Amino acid sequence: RVREPGDGAGTAAAADGAARPVGSWALRARPGAEQRGKPVLLVFMIGGASHAEMRCAHEAAVEHAGCDLVFGSTAVLTPAQFAASLVRTQPMPPLGLPPSDDW
Repeated sequence: RVREPGDGAGTAAAADGAARPVGSWALRARPGAEQRGKPVLLVFMIGGASHAEMRCAHEAAVEHAGCDLVFGSTAVLTPAQFAASLVRTQPMPPLGLPPSDDW
């Protein structure tokens, strides 16, 4: 059994006593809710995101309340981790030149 938000009993038991799938509460229509879905904006940052970037995404979601924002990342980086990743990053060759071992 899984716990649902606002579930006073602490379980998500269905009428027949069976457990509902995890997250099923999010798929149910709320009373009085409009059935048409809002546009969804998906932001996924490969290589990690900082707390400041997540804060900016949250601020954008607040400004554009007509959209649902889904933010994801391969990692959450602290400032020290971000600086260390910059040190480890290899420089890119200038645009228009083929990659070589010198770069």
